[in-house]
Amino acid sequence: MNLPSLTVRLATPADADVVMSILDNAAERHGRLPRSRARVEQGLAEEETLLGYVRATPVATATLQRSDPTIWGPDAVIAPAAQYMHRLATSIPGSGFGAAMLAASEERAFAIGAELLRLDCSAESERLRRYYRELGYAELREVERAAWRLVLFEKRLRPAVARSGPPPYPPVPRGS
Repeated sequence: MNLPSLTVRLATPADADVVMSILDNAAERHGRLPRSRARVEQGLAEEETLLGYVRATPVATATLQRSDPTIWGPDAVIAPAAQYMHRLATSIPGSGFGAAMLAASEERAFAIGAELLRLDCSAESERLRRYYRELGYAELREVERAAWRLVLFEKRLRPAVARSGPPPYPPVPRGS
């Protein structure tokens, strides 16, 4: 697959408006409720939120979490070498930016020591289920969480193709 060229960096709390804009745009396109700004800001402060750019324009975002017991239950505790991806969104549908952000998320998760990248989507969305399977994610099972029926996916991570230069997306120092 020929992915678009994105420059990806870790977002900081100062990027909250940019991240919210991408998420709100995607929610509106898909007829979903907007994301909670408080949750996004918490993610920017405590998790690894990535921003993808084409030239100087932000076009995609995704957040990596160290655990996700709310969705994954006990599996999140017994798989400490996993990262959990949430809030994947792009500003331009059909652009390939989603697949490029997934690839960047996989690379980042591997660089910080994860062996697996896990994600979930609505069980009713056959389009998303097919999309994740086509990108190499194994569909594990369906779960019910509150009012949602979700499908859990995971992918075993491998080193990225050799590159020159520093490791991708160095960590942003977090305040104590």
